[in-house]
Amino acid sequence: MKKLFGTEASGCRIMPFVLLGGGAFLLFALLTLPARLALGWLAPAQTRLEGISGTLWHGRAENLQWQEARLGRLEWRLHPTALLGARLRADLTLNRADGFAQATVTAGRQGRLRVTDLTASLPLNALSAIPSMGGWNGTLDLKFADLRLERGWPIQAAGRLDAVALSGWVGGWVGGSMGGSAGRPLRLGSYRVDFAPAADSTRAAVPAGTLIDTGGPLQVTGSVQLRADRSYIIEGLVTPRPEASSEIVQALQFLGPADAQGRRPFSLEGSF
Repeated sequence: MKKLFGTEASGCRIMPFVLLGGGAFLLFALLTLPARLALGWLAPAQTRLEGISGTLWHGRAENLQWQEARLGRLEWRLHPTALLGARLRADLTLNRADGFAQATVTAGRQGRLRVTDLTASLPLNALSAIPSMGGWNGTLDLKFADLRLERGWPIQAAGRLDAVALSGWVGGWVGGSMGGSAGRPLRLGSYRVDFAPAADSTRAAVPAGTLIDTGGPLQVTGSVQLRADRSYIIEGLVTPRPEASSEIVQALQFLGPADAQGRRPFSLEGSF
């Protein structure tokens, strides 16, 4: 009996070292897990990564493709401490010859993402594979302190979006099919949407922003709402400035008669 008890006591003393060794092995395996293998499990269905190198914790892909849009070179660095709270958090950096994006992204449950410290400047033609972006040119500049997504759709937003030097076909939102001279897209100027932090953090609140122009042939004031059913509405008032081309002035007539200040109401709705 003495020998049996001695064996049990020895086993009890050894067990913590066995667990520690097993944990160290598991940690080493995770730290050195090839990114190519790990991302095969983790990458969303609509995302494709090419030229993957590095590890799960710090790696890169020579090209990130979302749907049909080729976005650029992606680098990531995971935060291991976030795993203690059953979350996945990473610093992401996207680079391309004509733009960049960087942010910290935290993945939660049920397809929820929280994006913080987002700064980006990307050309619209990088998103030309998205049907609503086809035929438009310009630059999107984003600066968001906090952006929360559920299944890829914003449910809370605090930050600013600038659409700079836009050009495109205006028929989609004025009811005509007007382009510039010789069939070229019209130059429409630059615009800004400011999303203020929600006063109420409940799920009933929807992201809403104020819309203004920041220069160009059109004076615009309005609002943007992103609804929970993945639809949006953009509405406001638009007035042509003296430098507006005859094509723009003619296109705006599809919106109906102007008020005494020369303003016409517009509304654009859609869904993703």
